[in-house]
Amino acid sequence: MKVVGIGDNVADCYHHLGLMFPGGQAFNFSAYCQMNGVESAYIGVFGSDDAGCHLVSVANQLGIDISHCRYVDGENGKAIIDLKNGDRVFVCSNRGGVLKGHPLTLTKEDLEYLKSFDLLHTSNNSYFDQQLVRIKDLPILKSYDFSRSWEDEKRTYEICRWIDFGFISCSGFEKADILKQLTLMHTWGCKVCVATMGEFGSIAITENEACSFQPEVVDALDTLGAGDSFAAGFLMQWLRQNDSSIMHRKLEACLREGAKLAAQTCMVHGAFGYPTSL
Repeated sequence: MKVVGIGDNVADCYHHLGLMFPGGQAFNFSAYCQMNGVESAYIGVFGSDDAGCHLVSVANQLGIDISHCRYVDGENGKAIIDLKNGDRVFVCSNRGGVLKGHPLTLTKEDLEYLKSFDLLHTSNNSYFDQQLVRIKDLPILKSYDFSRSWEDEKRTYEICRWIDFGFISCSGFEKADILKQLTLMHTWGCKVCVATMGEFGSIAITENEACSFQPEVVDALDTLGAGDSFAAGFLMQWLRQNDSSIMHRKLEACLREGAKLAAQTCMVHGAFGYPTSL
């Protein structure tokens, strides 16, 4: 079983702690999978500053394959983070740093390399939407984390036709409205549509099944990375189960594993630790 995260990497800067943590939706996905025993790679763009160097160092420490990454002179992706009652609050960011000006364009070598994986995961902050059509025929599963960008209906429609898994963040929305959105995404082509609802759990739907899961609420230290780890836990469990599994049980097991990993993530500072001084 092999997975690859493609897109954003970010240094999450906690000024109140004087620390910088590795992060970014795609990078976090690769890190969570690697830390849980799944062979993982990451393809993205690193800046030449201290933040970029730290993220490269962490990837190497974890054993994540970054052999297809790009390196650009300039500022790595950065975000300023504050904590309010354990909930992470984004103060500001440089919107991906060098990635924004140098988005990934897959080469023939990249496309051939991607064939060796079982699943690819990317996100709304990865500047990768225009590349989705180029991977549509690859014999691997494709996953996309919309976060809150699913509210942009046109963009969501364009993406759903290329992906197998879609994750949306829906804290604060009514369950009926969430189910309506998941159903809409499925009609647009996304095969497995998943919504996270914070303390109210999660919902997943496929063509003929719908399943919800309500986890135990934990006293969170830091919620940064909870959505990314949920997606990683869900997808790792999906890959572990064979195709003959009863779909409702499969969805329930995936939601449970996603919630379990998200809860663990909430008990550490940063997405998964590994800080360095600012």
